[in-house]
Amino acid sequence: MFAPLALGLALAAIGPRPPSPAPVSAAAPVPGTPAAAARCAEPAGTRVRVMVLDLATAPRFASQRGALTHIVAEEAARVPGYEILSADEVRAVLSQEANRQLMGCDESSCLAELAAALDAALVVSGRVDAASDGTAMIALSLLNTHALVVLNRVSFPWGGADEAVPQVARAAAQTLLLEPRLRPPGAIRVLGVPLSTQVYVDGVASLASDPFGDLAVGPHELIVVGEGKVPVHTWAVVNAGAVTDVEVVLEDQPASSAWLWLGGAAAVVGGGAVALGAVLLLGKGTVEAGVSVSSLGVNDIEKLAAGGN
Repeated sequence: MFAPLALGLALAAIGPRPPSPAPVSAAAPVPGTPAAAARCAEPAGTRVRVMVLDLATAPRFASQRGALTHIVAEEAARVPGYEILSADEVRAVLSQEANRQLMGCDESSCLAELAAALDAALVVSGRVDAASDGTAMIALSLLNTHALVVLNRVSFPWGGADEAVPQVARAAAQTLLLEPRLRPPGAIRVLGVPLSTQVYVDGVASLASDPFGDLAVGPHELIVVGEGKVPVHTWAVVNAGAVTDVEVVLEDQPASSAWLWLGGAAAVVGGGAVALGAVLLLGKGTVEAGVSVSSLGVNDIEKLAAGGN
């Protein structure tokens, strides 16, 4: 718990904030888009203050911590009716002792106490960890401080390059904060291979000639299998309403291995690797995201501003 004195100083320092544009810069909605329509329909003066905390990171991602936190705050600022209070602003008004306590604050009750002092209705927090197999895990949660209820929770695995983790964090923030209608599904198209090449996205098979559509925003796992070629295992991030192109280079299978084709799926028999088994192990739906646990939606601005639950 935070010391009452520290919270009192924080509240006195920040004071009541009049409605104003979010401190984190956000692009103006394009006329005719759902975001623009939502902003036009927003009642005058109805704003929800959202506190975005620094993401906790494993040492491997420590150098990206500031950029990842900014990306999450940037996406929150794009939501009509949200007024963003960044972690930097929180630190600016808290005492040194309260800041030390903030670093260890990860429980709902602790976050709610801090948010109440800063008049924030919602708190966004999260972690970027590294699993034992090297996979990155990006997890975000959205807390309703009035009701002490988690409105949404997102967890994305990422097995691709660390340089792409910011893209995954952006997709996770969009999934956390936006209703499905504001983040339409996208697609993946595999380039650089024959159109007859077998492609598996999250364990579901298709051909390179047919783009994978209706994919949720976020990371997806791919395996590309060509006749006489070494299977390629890669990852891609799908953006809302967009087609993500994935360039793949298939290398020839060593002569010591022979290929057996069964119903369009290939298995290496002689080199010891089994591409079909690898595909089947993927299964369907390897990404868990957008698990809502509250009847109050993340974009119910008027109810949240009034302290509804």
